[in-house]
Amino acid sequence: MSYKMEIKITGMSCEHCVKKVKEVLSKIDGVKEVSVDLSSAKGYIISQKEIPLSLIKEVLEKEGYGIKE
Repeated sequence: MSYKMEIKITGMSCEHCVKKVKEVLSKIDGVKEVSVDLSSAKGYIISQKEIPLSLIKEVLEKEGYGIKE
């Protein structure tokens, strides 16, 4: 079973940001696929299990990004 999640990411301003966000989100246990769109500031995560939004927020905040809830 796959879980799909859409998040609104704050703090991205360039393609380097997109690459960094994809990299850190991909390292979360259970994440299978990540895509990030700079123009809409959205991230899409496909995972094997449910991932708490608090964990995603924590991982992003360590890198200087955030989530718009």
